Amino acid sequence: GSVTKLEGTDMSWQRSEENNVQEGGVTCVSLSDNRSEVIIGTSTGAVLRMMIAGLEHFSVGLSHTSEITCIAFGLESSTLFATGTYQGELRVWDITDYACLALLKVEAKAGSVSCLAMTEDGSVIRGWSDGFLRCHDATLHRQLWVVPGAHRGGVATRAFKSDSNSSLSFIAPGGMDCTVRVWRVGNRELV
Repeated sequence: GSVTKLEGTDMSWQRSEENNVQEGGVTCVSLSDNRSEVIIGTSTGAVLRMMIAGLEHFSVGLSHTSEITCIAFGLESSTLFATGTYQGELRVWDITDYACLALLKVEAKAGSVSCLAMTEDGSVIRGWSDGFLRCHDATLHRQLWVVPGAHRGGVATRAFKSDSNSSLSFIAPGGMDCTVRVWRVGNRELV
């Protein structure tokens, strides 16, 4: 995660500046044509611009680092959408400028994200290859609820019916166990 600027010639080089990037390990660096900045790629899928003078940097864009397995748009003309990956990464994006608003990386034992739904308040409901249903708030910082063992063998797909009254909102995941179950979102009751 660090970038070091060296100055010198031949066998005599000195470290003149160093800066750490918080967006993951540096995987590649390329100097711009005008030699005033470098473009940096990181292990977390971030692309950064870093000025040579002062090594100040800012984000240009983000991407997933493994294959995307599912996408879900927000409800009622929302500008938000969510993506999930094979490696269990989840991102919430704003479609107006494709900015990544939130990122969540889940431990490997949960498996891959197999399906997604977004509620009216922006919460993200996910089905996982470990058979669990999980829900996080729109910032992805707080897990709201979990339904462990919703399906044996993993959740394969889902249907979602939303209502402003959460007791009338339902999610119907289909599983690798060849069943479809209907859950009330408000209290996670199996209907």
